[in-house]
Amino acid sequence: ISLRWKLPEGTTSTAIAVPVHDKGGEPSTDFRFASAVAEFAEFLRGTPGSWSLDRALSTAQATATTDPQRQEFIDLIRKAQQLRR
Repeated sequence: ISLRWKLPEGTTSTAIAVPVHDKGGEPSTDFRFASAVAEFAEFLRGTPGSWSLDRALSTAQATATTDPQRQEFIDLIRKAQQLRR
């Protein structure tokens, strides 16, 4: 995986590359929750693609724990859905 980022007020980007090996099997709950966060972010940015609030919510709910931050994220997606109506 290669990742490059720049701080909001910065002018210089930073890069990192880490090898990832597919071990097969299902992705972890944490990975699936992170994918819901990423989908929500891309949807909000208006990034071209098939991003969906419904899919982000469904994935977040399926991987939610009792962690209050995860519950707060789910509420945030619901609020975004209401604003779009």
